Amino acid sequence: MKLVIFDLDGVIIDSRQIHFDALNKALKEIDEKYIITEEEQNTKFDGLPTNKKLELLTKLKGLPLQEYKKIWNRKQQLTFDILDRDIKPDYKLISLMEYLVDNEYNICVASNSIKSTIMKILEKTGIKKYIDLVVSNEDVKYPKPNPQMYLKCMEYFGVSPRETLIVEDSYVGRQAAYSSGAIVCPVKNASEVTLERIKG
Repeated sequence: MKLVIFDLDGVIIDSRQIHFDALNKALKEIDEKYIITEEEQNTKFDGLPTNKKLELLTKLKGLPLQEYKKIWNRKQQLTFDILDRDIKPDYKLISLMEYLVDNEYNICVASNSIKSTIMKILEKTGIKKYIDLVVSNEDVKYPKPNPQMYLKCMEYFGVSPRETLIVEDSYVGRQAAYSSGAIVCPVKNASEVTLERIKG
């Protein structure tokens, strides 16, 4: 194994609820009928980037296209406010990253989030300095469930899928991970991201 790739939401940090709440607050400011329910989130929206969620809302609930930019900007502002206030250094995660660096693994984060959100979380959790490469939804043409961002990480380091371990939590993310041909470490949430699990 030469490369370990981490998803962000639900792996580095349990921020699904943060994104869910922030987007719904932004949607509510347009009209309450566009709010995403918990059931809809779990069955249709989980793991998708914000733009894909907005496109799905247009299909399912008639969200006007002209509202996308306003909602997207407001959602990012609300997300950043919550991250700044609530996210603290994660010493368990720092220890894990130190082990991987000491053992000469390359470390990537590949996420359907935008790059500024990823970098904010890496900085706030204290692991930014350990990450060799970050790939966001802005760096690829096709986000997850397409495997493009995972293949981009492998190509960058010149490693094969069988030399790569991907840590993923969501259904959409695992689809991308398995499609890449890499070894996959599925987790339910960030608390399961441990050295023992990765070594296993």
